[in-house]
Amino acid sequence: MNVLSGPLAGQRFVIEDAVDNILIGSDPSCQICLDSPAVSPIHARLWIDLEGAKVFDTNSPSGVYVNDDRVVKEAPVRNGDILWLGPPGEEGSVLIQCILPPPGAAAPPPIPIAPTLAETEDLSSTVVGVPAYRPDDLLEPPPRSAAAPAEDIDSTVVMSSGPLVDPSMLDLDSPPTVGYR
Repeated sequence: MNVLSGPLAGQRFVIEDAVDNILIGSDPSCQICLDSPAVSPIHARLWIDLEGAKVFDTNSPSGVYVNDDRVVKEAPVRNGDILWLGPPGEEGSVLIQCILPPPGAAAPPPIPIAPTLAETEDLSSTVVGVPAYRPDDLLEPPPRSAAAPAEDIDSTVVMSSGPLVDPSMLDLDSPPTVGYR
């Protein structure tokens, strides 16, 4: 999106996502923030998806125009279209040239949020210094506690495992077996 008039004339806003909801207005929370008297706090909303782009007028007093045609609720926007925030040609109105990806442009590959099952089959052995326990190893109980060398004891978390105990049987005068030391 190239701003062609107004206080940000010459500014270019790059739309990186294949699907995006972009707020345009004078409010600092808008992705495209334009400080101009004709621009409302949230003047318009631009929706881009794989089918193309649409602009929505958010009931701005001065209106939204695509290629000099007033937008009533919503209008399609194509690459190269001129978007006016405020009446075309009036002082204070902002002119934006839309540079958009072609409809159906491939989205970037998704970033996996978790490894696949195949990638996790042997991850238990990748933790340095921690023995790997596999289902067969669970027949043997793990060590009951882990402790660091004495010189590191101030910043070490010491944890113990053991059977559950009835709270009334706890010895509250002894130091805890789980916690920071």
